[in-house]
Amino acid sequence: MKASASSFKAGCIKRNFFKTGADVIFVLGNVDTKDFSVKATHTIKENKLANVVGVLPGKKLKEEYVIFSGHYDHIGVGKPENGDSIYNGANDDASGITAVIELAKHFQAQKNNERTLIFAAFTAEEVGGFGSQYFSKQLSPEKVIAMFNIEMIGTDSKWGKIQPISPATKKPAWEIFFKKI
Repeated sequence: MKASASSFKAGCIKRNFFKTGADVIFVLGNVDTKDFSVKATHTIKENKLANVVGVLPGKKLKEEYVIFSGHYDHIGVGKPENGDSIYNGANDDASGITAVIELAKHFQAQKNNERTLIFAAFTAEEVGGFGSQYFSKQLSPEKVIAMFNIEMIGTDSKWGKIQPISPATKKPAWEIFFKKI
């Protein structure tokens, strides 16, 4: 399996998202103000971030891609709860990254994938989806046959256990899918 990293400057991207040609200030309250002044300063810190991507080339349909992805960042530190201010990311989304890694190991051991399989671990998802946005711009959409973003699988769904079933065969959809990759 080949691994590569693509990096970008999140601060630069974020700065461009919020750039406008006009300055707008909203004043809320019961004050009839005709003149006012505002002084605002901010600091933008650029961080070099990287998506981590592995590729298993397809045996026959090399130009058709199936993508398995998750994100490896979490929301960091916040308001303390029971004295703990760290938002541990075991479910969001270490569970998804673990699944992506295990799927990569599985398909590498099988050595029979017809299509090219791409395994991606995105960065900067919790702060704006920057990693997946950058990644998606690197591929031609016509070549992507399927994409599975694996998120928060460490606990049961609040909607209950869901097992997709193929209407044609009455078998679990995953069973059919893995035979077709």
